[in-house]
Amino acid sequence: MNTLAENAASGNTRGRRRLARVAGLALLIIALLGALLAWFNLRGEQGVHAYGHGGWSGARETPAALIERGAYLARVGNCAGCHTAAGGAEYAGGRGLPTSFGTLYTSNLTPDKESGLGLWTAQDFWRAMHNGRSREGRLLYPAFPYDSYTHVTRADSDALFAYLQSLPAVRAQVPRHALDFPYNWQGSLAVWRALFFTPQDWQDRPQKAVAWNRGAYLAQGLGHCAACHAPRNGMGASSQAMSGGFVAGQAWYAP
Repeated sequence: MNTLAENAASGNTRGRRRLARVAGLALLIIALLGALLAWFNLRGEQGVHAYGHGGWSGARETPAALIERGAYLARVGNCAGCHTAAGGAEYAGGRGLPTSFGTLYTSNLTPDKESGLGLWTAQDFWRAMHNGRSREGRLLYPAFPYDSYTHVTRADSDALFAYLQSLPAVRAQVPRHALDFPYNWQGSLAVWRALFFTPQDWQDRPQKAVAWNRGAYLAQGLGHCAACHAPRNGMGASSQAMSGGFVAGQAWYAP
């Protein structure tokens, strides 16, 4: 009896040790995957502090000229088209964007300090445009098409921000996103970004004409034409193919 009991106890001990080793290995794998995912989401972001906290790009324009150029860029990007709800104030957000993953609501771009961009700096805005991160560092959903906006230059980002800061402040709380699980989880968004997004600076093609490069910069950057006019895969990622695609939730085909 003693031998049987000792064997059972020894077996239990070995079982616990194996379980502990498996659990430790699982935790190690999870930690390594988490570190790899974090690295993928930080790649290309080393330039975010290039101008210091709250800094501007140093573009040599008067404030009036900067705002005027920003107004032009806002029209190029059709910012008001998405960031104005039906019957709402211009640029105050709240428009619902239906997707295959749920409905997202556009943000308030006016300089209201509680519900808009009133507490943001030019640096914060550049971070959102170039890296797809909020002022607090939270990952943004690509319904805000930062996979295109990442190509926008710092000088143009600053001009656009100056224009938005010149608008009347509108207090308008935006509804919370209504996304299905697991798309409402930041971890899922981190996986998407690891697969489909890396911040990129715009590079002209030297073999192309100046007008071609300017057009490509506007179409592939702030104009975000590919957001509608490129096909998307099952995870909602698109390319710059411009070969047409169905617009999710809106029952129309962008040629």
